[in-house]
Amino acid sequence: MEFFAVGDGVGDHSSSVYRFSYHDGIADVAELGESGVILWDLALDNSLGMSLYAISDSGALYRVDGSTGSLTYIGQPGNDINALESCGGTLYGWGLSKLVTISPATGQILTSRSVPYASSGDLMCAPSGALYGIATSSGNDILVLFNANGTTTSTGITLPGIGFYAGIVDGEGNLYVSRNVAGQLQLYHVDLASHIVTLVGTQPSSLGMNGLAVNPLAW
Repeated sequence: MEFFAVGDGVGDHSSSVYRFSYHDGIADVAELGESGVILWDLALDNSLGMSLYAISDSGALYRVDGSTGSLTYIGQPGNDINALESCGGTLYGWGLSKLVTISPATGQILTSRSVPYASSGDLMCAPSGALYGIATSSGNDILVLFNANGTTTSTGITLPGIGFYAGIVDGEGNLYVSRNVAGQLQLYHVDLASHIVTLVGTQPSSLGMNGLAVNPLAW
């Protein structure tokens, strides 16, 4: 399985776009390029020909070149958004306590709804169409579920600490979350049924971890 990722740009105010693979451990960490801006998250939309998007700290939506990491500006949905995900052909953004849908063509916010949780930094779409998010609550990051009826509920899953700005669900329904602690990239598997969170991979990395997207062609 292969992930695209963006770092936090500590020290140079420019997030690195990179990729790494996971097969019983993290391997093949490779920087694709510097974005030139701070990026909060990535989203990959298979319905639009493998289009890769990113949201910046200034609230700008970009298209990302998956080979070089270079950006193409699309529009300005707003600087409160720090989480981005494509789910069922819809591009979602989340920031503070607002869940929005965004036009991938213009960056315009199409819909907005209030939710009872503040975003820690990522949204995750399951193959079933279920939309999960990493939220902050009582000193820990937790997983929440955005229900189709407009409500938002806790899954009951608490992550081991804070700083989990990145998460993804692969094509087989496996949910992963990631963070970078003291120069170490950490990848955790989250069992949605048992609520068990397991560290499955570590790798020294100075690139940071702000967001993830999975490459479905490399499962």
